[in-house]
Amino acid sequence: MNYKLLIILRKLINIIKYIFVGIWGILTIIVIIFLIHRFLNPGWKSISNLDLKNYGEISLYFLPIIGILQYSRFLISRKLNNNKTNL
Repeated sequence: MNYKLLIILRKLINIIKYIFVGIWGILTIIVIIFLIHRFLNPGWKSISNLDLKNYGEISLYFLPIIGILQYSRFLISRKLNNNKTNL
């Protein structure tokens, strides 16, 4: 593949990965805040077990997506390094 195209693709994958990590991080912070609120105020209505189950399912979707993006970035970087040595 073209060297410039690989560089653009690597940067795009990196940006998408950081967007997914940011969304997942914000969601995690929100869940932690609600869990702290739940433990400090046991009589009040807070986050439900169904919400926690849904968060777990969302995490199971985000983890492989981020892993695939990281692996793709690694493969592109390795291909770019091989192209540099061949030039």
